[in-house]
Amino acid sequence: MSDLARKIKDARLEAGLSQAQVGKACGVTRMAVSQWEKEKDGTIPTGPNLLAFARAVGKDPSWFEPGLQSPQFERVEAEYIRLPLVGFVQAGAWRTNDDWEWEDAVYHHVPKPDGHDTYFLLEVRGDSMNVEYPEGSFLVCVPMAQYNHVLESDDHVVVQRHENGSYEYTVKVLIQDDDGVLWLEPRSTNRAHQAIPFPKDEAIDDGGVPPIMISAIVVADYRKRVKRKR
Repeated sequence: MSDLARKIKDARLEAGLSQAQVGKACGVTRMAVSQWEKEKDGTIPTGPNLLAFARAVGKDPSWFEPGLQSPQFERVEAEYIRLPLVGFVQAGAWRTNDDWEWEDAVYHHVPKPDGHDTYFLLEVRGDSMNVEYPEGSFLVCVPMAQYNHVLESDDHVVVQRHENGSYEYTVKVLIQDDDGVLWLEPRSTNRAHQAIPFPKDEAIDDGGVPPIMISAIVVADYRKRVKRKR
């Protein structure tokens, strides 16, 4: 084990943080932090990862690596965070599991949108919300269990639908009509996409999973700038 690996573990323990807490602050998995501390397969954080770790445990970056300093862009007013792109939302795309691809996630730096502790990115595919989010947009999401506010009409939500052992994830607008009924509404130029009522009761299907549930809240979005061919 290298000196850096020992410092990483000692700094985390001194800060009183678990591997999962540090991973969340750095935008990586708990397993990644464990690999840093054990230097498993030669895995050691460098560059942005080491800077993020230093911030998470309250240490000066140079304590881990002499001469390492936070780059200038990290001291401007807009705070950037490193988020994992863990999957996509697309109406009509059903799959056999309900988990995102955390282990194989690609990371992006985006401005921190608000004061939540946990975020992740989803890519928009298809046209079910193309009025709001063109295909290829990235959604900055907060897990429903960690959302700090009460859901309101016009909130944009990530909806999980479960049917016969398969799962579909889409983004919809939560709407409450004049009768108090909640609807999950698309914003699309394609009329094939229709609003669906949100179940009043906690109906459970034969797989023990609610047929429709809100899994995350969209708090921001951004789009990749596509370079044109010359």
